[in-house]
Amino acid sequence: VTVLALFDDATVTQAAEARRAGASDALRMPVEAAALIRSLDALSNPRGEVASRKLLAARHRKALTVSYKAADEGFFARRRVAVTTEIGLMEVVLNTEEAFSAGRVLVAEIKLPGEAALKAHLQVSRVEPLPGFGRFQLTLMWSEMRPEERERLRGFVRGLLAKPASAVPV
Repeated sequence: VTVLALFDDATVTQAAEARRAGASDALRMPVEAAALIRSLDALSNPRGEVASRKLLAARHRKALTVSYKAADEGFFARRRVAVTTEIGLMEVVLNTEEAFSAGRVLVAEIKLPGEAALKAHLQVSRVEPLPGFGRFQLTLMWSEMRPEERERLRGFVRGLLAKPASAVPV
């Protein structure tokens, strides 16, 4: 819990007590607008991230077809098909028929609507069984990708951000 303690001349001793008790910051009243903004910014964003950094971690619900194989399976290995449930600039989530161990690298082609398939290497970061379905949910990090492919991914994700919310109730 983040706590901002406010004090004035009469309660200055209580500000020190509040800090010892765990208050994240303390400001003297009357508060200057600039000091309040700095304090609130530091409390809400302690690592000093910029908005674009936060957007990197965002994943968007989107079903796309993916063909993949493990990177160590060789050229003639059969490619399998999966469906994405979420996609973002840092990670993608797939529903697959098989589980892979964390750290394993997959070679994937993600079919983007109206474009050529996006080619990338993905590293498995988490595997979760989907009870009752006999399938697995893999969370994968983008591992290796040509610069032009990464730019296409950025454009696709920006397009997802730009679309207005649906007016149809879910």
